[in-house]
Amino acid sequence: MLRGSYNEGFMAPSLAALYTSPRWSISAGAGDIDPYRNPVTNEGPYIARNYFGGSPTLKAAESKGKTGGIVLDVPHVKGLSITADYWQVRRVNLLGQRTTAQVYTSDVASIQAYTKAQLAAGKSIDQIDIGSGTANYKGDPDVVRLARTVQDIATFAAYNAAHPGDPQAVAGKIFSNNTPFINLASSYDEGVDLGLSYTVPKLAIGYFSLNSDWSYLAASRSLTAPSNVPAITTDNVNVGGDARWRGTTTVAWRGGNWAGSFGAYYIGASQDTGATTTAAVWDSLGHPTYLEKQLNGGTYTYRYLIHDSVTFNASLAYRFGPTANEWIRRTRLRLGVVNLADSAPPLASGQSAYSPALNQNMVQGRTWTLELTRQF
Repeated sequence: MLRGSYNEGFMAPSLAALYTSPRWSISAGAGDIDPYRNPVTNEGPYIARNYFGGSPTLKAAESKGKTGGIVLDVPHVKGLSITADYWQVRRVNLLGQRTTAQVYTSDVASIQAYTKAQLAAGKSIDQIDIGSGTANYKGDPDVVRLARTVQDIATFAAYNAAHPGDPQAVAGKIFSNNTPFINLASSYDEGVDLGLSYTVPKLAIGYFSLNSDWSYLAASRSLTAPSNVPAITTDNVNVGGDARWRGTTTVAWRGGNWAGSFGAYYIGASQDTGATTTAAVWDSLGHPTYLEKQLNGGTYTYRYLIHDSVTFNASLAYRFGPTANEWIRRTRLRLGVVNLADSAPPLASGQSAYSPALNQNMVQGRTWTLELTRQF
């Protein structure tokens, strides 16, 4: 059997993302460097407000998904079925926030673009007004600057006289920046799911069945594209619990009133986002296998690799039939054990010394369960 699908979806912005009232805080410590003024004024950091709130103009995040696969009942092998499916998901208009640094970088780019256009139109640098302190400000719309002062005009004039090849229009200090939720990012994910199911013909000791399901994450990346800032690509494979390989295999048996199972669950290696090092250390160690290089936010990151893990589970059950004593008739008793080998989760950085996203099920160690079910 061949199968496939195409689907589209959307997620509307939350009421909080749309309508949260604006609030503000101030820059930490001595403040932030103004990347436009500082090369001219050499004034260092200063305090500004940072606003955050909802944005009623947000669009819904949208997705498009495709799948295609095959289900094969193997000829001449009764009970054996194999499946393979490819899937792909693209998402756009994902919500995010620009950082203060990205807002300031965009502000510089906007001012300089306006200044160049005005110079090309024949205006002199002292005639160019970028609208500091007005509603007609030519910088980034999420930046509010104070009106230029007499001292600002004098400082910029002195700079321009000393740097005739790089004139800068006068700008007042930043009063505030705004970092609301915006439709900022997109993502792309694709992978392959594989499955095998086999019911063995009846044997003298009963029926056996085998089920195995595996998932391979081929690609997972996000693209953040703030205005006037180069787009930032981040590779998410093997990061934050998104291991490239995951799989589970279970053998089940049923004979008369007895039943049992034995299974294994595999999680592939994944990067520890809390344990990073530098390219120099990575090179000096000879590119060891316990460190992995990966693109993160437009630059390469070198992280410790949390090794893969396998846990085993087992169960044994007995069902009392209709001819048993009336007190236990149609009763099922099941004894199970999770993490049969009592394996500890792989070491990771952080307060817990393991990765909750990957190995939460291993923290309790070997766990026994006893289940009693009665049918009335």
